[in-house]
Amino acid sequence: MAALCLAAAIAVILVIWGIRMTHKDSGSSGPNLPPPSTTTTRAASSQSAQTSFVAPIDSTQLTQYEQYAAGFQTANGAATKGLDGAGSAPTTAQLAPVVGAYRAAVNLYDFQLHFIQWPASMQTAIQADHAQLTALLGLLQSFSTISATGTSAWLSDLHNQANTAQTADDVIRKDVGLPSSSSFP
Repeated sequence: MAALCLAAAIAVILVIWGIRMTHKDSGSSGPNLPPPSTTTTRAASSQSAQTSFVAPIDSTQLTQYEQYAAGFQTANGAATKGLDGAGSAPTTAQLAPVVGAYRAAVNLYDFQLHFIQWPASMQTAIQADHAQLTALLGLLQSFSTISATGTSAWLSDLHNQANTAQTADDVIRKDVGLPSSSSFP
């Protein structure tokens, strides 16, 4: 199992490296340059008035991010349902498929965030989001080492780390004009 996880991690790193090398070699603007000057304006509703919101990324990237975020929201909902469905005293065998699927979804979402050319104004928030997603992945990976009596403590840690990751991810969502998430497990 550990060898399989290590092989998957190496494959992801190689894919990211390959994409970055291809991206740099193609003569495109590169990840460190600002995105094209086009902006997307979205209507955002407040309590009593309509205001205009200008996203800091172009419309193509915003659509791409919305797709990534929607997929991750679905995975969060499925994980929550799976964890709740396991009952109040779940076994590791009951939780293993839920944790495995959620770990794959967190890893995919974190990986997908690298495809967006985030502006300099969002770099701190993006780095914080990556750090929290990485911490969440670490906790999910640690599931394979917990004992049968350790599931309650591990689930508590999962909920705490998921809340911290959700807070970091909500900063990104707010910056691009999306509502906060409440679906993390």
